[in-house]
This record gives sequence, structure tokens and C-alpha cells, in this order.
Amino acid sequence: MTWYQTDGKKNDMIISTRVRLARNISGFPFSAKLSREEGEKIIDLVWEALAPVQKDFTLYRIQKLSPVRQQALIEKHLISPDLTDARAPRAAIIHKDETISIMVNEEDHIRIQCLAPGLAPDAAWDMANKIDDLIGETISYAFHEKFGFLTSCPTNTGTGLRVSAMIHLPAISVSGGISGLLAQAAKSGMAVRGLYGEGSDAQGNFYQISNQTTLGLSEEEIIERFGRVLASIMEVEASLRKKIADAVPDRLTDRIMRAYGAMRYAHMISGKELINYISDVRLGIYLGIIEPIPFEKLTALMVTTMPANISGGGSMSAEERDIKRASIVKKIFK
Repeated sequence: MTWYQTDGKKNDMIISTRVRLARNISGFPFSAKLSREEGEKIIDLVWEALAPVQKDFTLYRIQKLSPVRQQALIEKHLISPDLTDARAPRAAIIHKDETISIMVNEEDHIRIQCLAPGLAPDAAWDMANKIDDLIGETISYAFHEKFGFLTSCPTNTGTGLRVSAMIHLPAISVSGGISGLLAQAAKSGMAVRGLYGEGSDAQGNFYQISNQTTLGLSEEEIIERFGRVLASIMEVEASLRKKIADAVPDRLTDRIMRAYGAMRYAHMISGKELINYISDVRLGIYLGIIEPIPFEKLTALMVTTMPANISGGGSMSAEERDIKRASIVKKIFK
């Protein structure tokens, strides 16, 4: 079972938790300066370091994947859009259950990323730490006694740890409080980004919240601070949801029911429409307007029906995808 098909803690609000570790190998220039030979050598070194667990992973050489397959991995949050830049040999090493992905030669030589459903920073950190230790047994990381792990971007130097959560904040959005949230998160050392992370737009009231500071704090301190800020945001969202539930505005009820109706009966649904519909339906379930549907089923739709994944690696027109997407969604709601 993948992370997006599994029930998780606090999944009425938290879609997933991700922990990412940035590492570089001593003796090599940063990724932006790698030669083709050096890039290939790093891919081989990382893959060899995973020898004890290779049977559970698949190595994907990015340049050998079609643009559709590359996009499918982005939609699953397994790689970043930056990894598809073909300046140097790049690879993704992905666990069979898609909870662990290792990006090789992206901004840093190694980026270990672990995904868990719902609110689970400790579980995601435990997975990432074990993979980090395994690779570190045979690879010498670029490390400075004062500054910690050395990274291409100074903001990642130190622990190299980024912990983030994909969170659904419809009540804060409806109340017009997102701009205030952005300001407060920044003061607390957190960044708020769109559905696909840095550089992406917010869709359907789904946001990624992550720490910005990696230097001067231990991994445990970063996770603890992240947990406190996230709990504060969740408390505000929960409070606003309760206020809305006491007297649901007619316009909001209408919007929720229109989304529900479209997901049950529409012949065509675009990917962008679906994300917005899922957001409204999730809120409707929470408010008791719509009969419950497992949240993990809605999360799976956010991944499996996006353009590249729904086409299955083949070629489909936008219209064909929209028809197929609507058909899949209707089966869930029936």
C-alpha cells in the first residue's frame, strides 16, 4: 500500500507528512558543477550503498524516462520538478511502496525523502534516518564540524533536514485568514507553499508547511518546533470549522453540494476541478453535510487521477483524461 492509499492520524486535516534529508558526497563538486562522468559515478555509488535493501527499491534514470513518466512521479510527490532538468545524469531510487524516494544529483547529490500518511513526523524521520545511516556506512558525506552537513543551498546546511506536512485549510481560507497564516508561519520559521511544494500554486486549499531553519538545531528540535507550529495552525483551523458548523452559510452549502453532485454525476472533470471538488467535499464531510467517505480514498484520487498518472504512461488527449477521471470518481462515490 502506498502512502496515499493508507489511513493516517489526523487525516481530516493532514494529508501527509514528509521528511527530507539533503546530503552531498565529499570529493565531488555540487550537482550544478558535476561532469557527466561524475554524475554517473554518484548514481552508482548511491545504488551500491543500498545493496542490503536493493530488492525493495527500483532505480530510475531520469533521462531514460518519458516526460509523461517523469510527470507521474512528480504528481505522486516522489520527485521534484527540478530533478527532471537534464543538465547532468540524474536518478530516482524509489521504494516499492512509494514511501521512500531518493533523488540523486538534484540540487544536492542525495536527497532522501520519506512520506507517511496523515500526521506522522516521527515515523517519517525514523525511515529517513535509517536510510541515511545505511548510505553513510559506505559513502563519506561532506561535513563540517562547525556547520554540519554541507549543502548546495546555505539554507539547508546543518542537519539538512526539512520536515513538512500537506495540510487542508478550507476554514482558514473561507474566513480570509490565509495571508495572516503566511505571515505568522514566517515569523515562526516556517514556509507555506502550494500543493507541489516550492514554486507551486495553492490549489483546493491544500498547502505544504515546512521548516526553513536547519542550522543550529538538532533534528529532534526541528521536528519538535515544527510539531508545535503545525498544532497551532490545526487548532485555528479546527476552531473556525466549528464556527462554520454552527451556522453553515447557504453559499458554502451550495458550493459543497455542487462539488458533491459533480463528483457523482459529471461526465468530464479536469484535474484542477477535481482538486477543488475534493477540497469542498472534505469540508462537507467534516461539517456533516455529506455522508462520510474515507479520506484516504479522496487522497488517492488527488494522485491517481492527475494527468500523467491517469494516462498510465500513454498518450491521451485532455478530453479523454477528463472523461476517464470522471468515470473513476463516480465509482468511488457509488
